[in-house]
Amino acid sequence: MSKRILILEQDSILRELLVEYLEEEGFSVRSVGEARQILVNPQGPPDLLLAATRALGAPGWREVGALKESHPPLKVVLLASSHRRPALLSEGPVRPDGLLHKPFEPACLQRMVHRLLSGPGEPGFFGRIRDRVCSGSKEFVRQRTRARLRGLEADRDGLYRRYLAAVRSGSLPSGAALEVWDQVEELERARQRALSNESVDLDRLRDAFRFVADLVLAKGRAGAVPPSVRRQPEQVPRKVFAGLYGRLKRGEISVEQLKEAPRLRMGPSGPLEGSDHEQALRRAVWGSGG
Repeated sequence: MSKRILILEQDSILRELLVEYLEEEGFSVRSVGEARQILVNPQGPPDLLLAATRALGAPGWREVGALKESHPPLKVVLLASSHRRPALLSEGPVRPDGLLHKPFEPACLQRMVHRLLSGPGEPGFFGRIRDRVCSGSKEFVRQRTRARLRGLEADRDGLYRRYLAAVRSGSLPSGAALEVWDQVEELERARQRALSNESVDLDRLRDAFRFVADLVLAKGRAGAVPPSVRRQPEQVPRKVFAGLYGRLKRGEISVEQLKEAPRLRMGPSGPLEGSDHEQALRRAVWGSGG
């Protein structure tokens, strides 16, 4: 009998994508959009609860406690919208078994779910990675790393091209475009960490870029969305993003310029920082508010 997973996520598009990914892994998956629904389980209690902290809140956290009390084997994984420590972790007796920060790589989610539900004896993913690393020389590993970096850049380029095309065509409204852009900037932070640390799994990062590229299409099909919760300090201000969105719509920004946008806003800019070229590029992309 397949393990049961319950997903709590307000974003219906992300919810559907999570269901699709986990069902492909062979799990029985049910999803809900409100915390009060997690106690209603006609098919029996779940083996794992995957819950977005924004959808959960303090009242929902108490519901998790009640579910855990009635079904002690339950595993709980929280999906956090920022890299701050969720306030829920200090409330109540329940402690999560895992924590993922959005946007996360599908492979990272799959690995955590398999670890919690299958235990350390599950050899598949880890066994394949170990065999690949141990089967070749250092030169082979370097060649594979270079190939993965090329693949990563190709997937990154594809994401930006799809994003630009969706904005210019009008199929990605500004609210949805901002939600996706938040995830793009998170990916760029992860990419910078990967480029400076050879131990980072580049395949997982490629999965994440492809996942967000799929999200561009999904958000476009869903149409306009209401403004989300208050912006985090590390996220681009709405007014600044509105300027970027307008320039993209008018065709004033190329794909190559758009790929520089996260670096130009978040920094550091490297040796070109402060140069005339860099300042001109920043104004072209972000205007005077970036």
